[in-house]
Amino acid sequence: MIVETGTLATRCNTAPPFRAKTGRPGNVSTQTRDNKMLSEFPSDTLKEAVLALEVLKGLQSAAESSARDGSEEQWTELMHRVKVCKAKLRTYCEELSKDEVLADLRVRSERQRKKRERLRRLRQECKDEAEDRAKRAALTEARINAHRQRILDKVNQERQEENMKEEADSILSEIRFKINRTREYLEKIRAMNSCARLGSSPISRRVFTWPQKQTPPLRLRRHQCAPSWKGSCPTT
Repeated sequence: MIVETGTLATRCNTAPPFRAKTGRPGNVSTQTRDNKMLSEFPSDTLKEAVLALEVLKGLQSAAESSARDGSEEQWTELMHRVKVCKAKLRTYCEELSKDEVLADLRVRSERQRKKRERLRRLRQECKDEAEDRAKRAALTEARINAHRQRILDKVNQERQEENMKEEADSILSEIRFKINRTREYLEKIRAMNSCARLGSSPISRRVFTWPQKQTPPLRLRRHQCAPSWKGSCPTT
């Protein structure tokens, strides 16, 4: 803060001091030129007035410190700077008190206010537009994600149904195989039971008993096969 105060004080000290009108031509022309510049740039005049007021406040603090610890030379230099700043500030105040300057400042202030308001509305519109774009993007992304999820669910469901169908076909094939094997076993058991029943019945024994080997009848001789009424057969 001390460095800033010193810088402002240096600027204020190096500026040409305000001189009252004494009737000398040089001073009159200088004052007229300064007043013309002040009239042409009232906004700059206002800025310089505010700057001079800040410098004056800084010099007041420096003067209080110099009154306690400073030397006479420092005090004199500070007082000279204070007088210069007061003179410049008085000049600025007189210039800013003019009606045309005040009117110009009001116009400029109104323009700046409208410009700030326009910029504020523009920033708000840009912000609202950005929020709308973000909302639309989020909504579109949500729709895309929902559609993708539906597709994935459908694919997973079809895959699950296909797996279930394959598993069901495999189970049905195994069941058919077991049914066929069971049917074969039942047919074999039924055939064995039929054979057992046929083997235990007398008809089956008579039908299926293997015939014993019979010896062929002996060939009788003629005298043996002749009837008894004819007598004995002649010998051959």
